[in-house]
Amino acid sequence: MGFNIFKNRKVDKLVIKGLQYVDDNPALALEYFNKALDLTPNYGVAWYNKGNLFYRLGKFNEALEHFDKSIKLDSNDMNHWYGKCLSLYALERFDEALKCYNQALSIDDKNALIWYGKGNVLSDLKRFDEALECYNKALELDPYDTGKLNNRGNMLKELNRLDEALECYNKALEIEPEDALILDNKGNVLSDLKRFDEALECYNKALELDFEFAYAWYNKGSALNNLNSFKDALKCFSKVLELDPDDSDAWAFKGSISNKIGHFKEALEYLEKSLEIDPEDEETWLEKGKVLQKLKKYNESLECYNKALELDPDFEEALEAVENLSKFVEFWSTNQS
Repeated sequence: MGFNIFKNRKVDKLVIKGLQYVDDNPALALEYFNKALDLTPNYGVAWYNKGNLFYRLGKFNEALEHFDKSIKLDSNDMNHWYGKCLSLYALERFDEALKCYNQALSIDDKNALIWYGKGNVLSDLKRFDEALECYNKALELDPYDTGKLNNRGNMLKELNRLDEALECYNKALEIEPEDALILDNKGNVLSDLKRFDEALECYNKALELDFEFAYAWYNKGSALNNLNSFKDALKCFSKVLELDPDDSDAWAFKGSISNKIGHFKEALEYLEKSLEIDPEDEETWLEKGKVLQKLKKYNESLECYNKALELDPDFEEALEAVENLSKFVEFWSTNQS
């Protein structure tokens, strides 16, 4: 989002002065914008640029107020609507953002950024088919933008159109071969296609470019787990936790792998840590129940399975676990007596 073109020469100098300080001294920039508005309170460009400044500062509610003001003064300027769209999106007010993008498109339906932004909103609303249509439209207008190609690939992946998603990521990487995010996303599609060795190549390349890319470490660990390279997978998840100690999924994955290789004490420790962070994850409760069952702590194991079912009453694997454990305990009790 850029700053607006000037229309009122009387206050242009003040606004231009403010723009000079946007990056280095936002407080001074704000002072100049306010001076411009003191002189001409109905100058939409000044309201817009002030809103843009608040947006850049992460003050999205204030930005929204200023974009609303600029729209009242000039409702046909697409830039003002776009600023409002971005602010609503940042505030996760997705339904309102979608209406805003539609309004912006009614003014300018040849703007790739607007189509792209609308696609992002629809993606967050889980309306993936519609999001894909928007990304397609954005790429018709701007076919070499790697961000748009990446998001189009993401939507194709969500729709399980994996070969098309892979093609999309490959096209993006032809344009920008050293984009760690796109390499990571390509790796994820290859993992979904069970092409784990190729996925690892992507993750390794992404990590060469950004050694502290936690998602790539996590996804590399997942691929290694699928290749039964458990020790290397554990190292990857440990790296994730160095970067983000509160990643409950990484703790859970460490617990699951430790369970697989018979390190039950460590598995239980990792799973409990995961549940401290996210006690609402039914799969982690199930995994903890499996570990406790192997440790012959049957009552505690059953409690974990039941907790998983509290969170998801239709969780088939947990239902089976309860049934099987109940049968085993009954059989064991009968034979003991």
